[in-house]
Amino acid sequence: MGIVRRYRRGFAVGLVALGVAIGGCGEDADDASLAAGVPDDADRPDAGVGMDEDEDDLRLHGPGKIAFASERDGNWEIYVMDADGGNQRNVTNRPGHDSNPAWSPDGSRIAFVSIREDHGLEIYVMDADGADQRNITTSPHWDYDPAWSPDGAHIVFSTTQGGVGQAIHVMESDGANLRSVNNNPPEGAWSEAGPTWAPDGKTIVYEADGDGNNAVLYAVAPNGANRRKLTDHVLGDFNATWAPDGETVAFARHSGFEPQVHLMDPSGANIRRLTSGPGSNAHPAWSPDGATIAFVSTRDGRGQIYVMDADGGDHRRLTTHPGTDAAPAWSP
Repeated sequence: MGIVRRYRRGFAVGLVALGVAIGGCGEDADDASLAAGVPDDADRPDAGVGMDEDEDDLRLHGPGKIAFASERDGNWEIYVMDADGGNQRNVTNRPGHDSNPAWSPDGSRIAFVSIREDHGLEIYVMDADGADQRNITTSPHWDYDPAWSPDGAHIVFSTTQGGVGQAIHVMESDGANLRSVNNNPPEGAWSEAGPTWAPDGKTIVYEADGDGNNAVLYAVAPNGANRRKLTDHVLGDFNATWAPDGETVAFARHSGFEPQVHLMDPSGANIRRLTSGPGSNAHPAWSPDGATIAFVSTRDGRGQIYVMDADGGDHRRLTTHPGTDAAPAWSP
């Protein structure tokens, strides 16, 4: 069974490379769902939960906010911070497990994955300040890894709906009109996850693994046409994300036990390595101008958010809390 499938059938909060590399997310899925334990009548957060009244409303944001997941308060929550690591704040602020933040193209909303209200993994959308959190999948299946289309009208994600492993689907941004992207996956055990939409809206890159294999990267048109394999690394590739100009894809590649950040052309050619340790370095996220990449590193023991120049130089640590931080996403 591939690394990605093993992980996603475990705790599966979307912290793919980090969870595999440091073994910190091995909790059984049923235990995780029970641990959420959120009562049906739990209060939803008001606008500005976790913020002082004199702090800026995140809906009036400018470029340079980074959303990320953190367990620093005892359970996984979504936080937002400035691009220099300042002004870190909890924007979900409730029981359960929240992870995998994804900014809408206009920066006004964040999609994320949550385990709450006696459900399994579901996709929620909230305002960028944490207000108006709402479940848009509401299914008995696992739904995770959301990514917005460039026009903000659709969200691509991975789901266990359909009964054949995990497969990528597209829905409207309010959860309506769900459809499968790959209607004819290969025979046998198969898992698709981690989709990312090209800036021109014409291509989705995602990770997929078959029975006995680790994940590699594929590309497909949003309507399921022209599916093609981009990488064929024996140890696995994942966490793909497009550069804002659409000319480069960053991703994580297993290099022995510890994944490292790599770049490639959209065709899968010209693969080059950006990080070489220490520790695991994965889950890259581009800045809006394409000059900087945020990523997760375990070089200091636990997962923390770092940034580096797009050529791999000048690593700077942004988070320093003893808890684990993961899954950075840069606002437009």
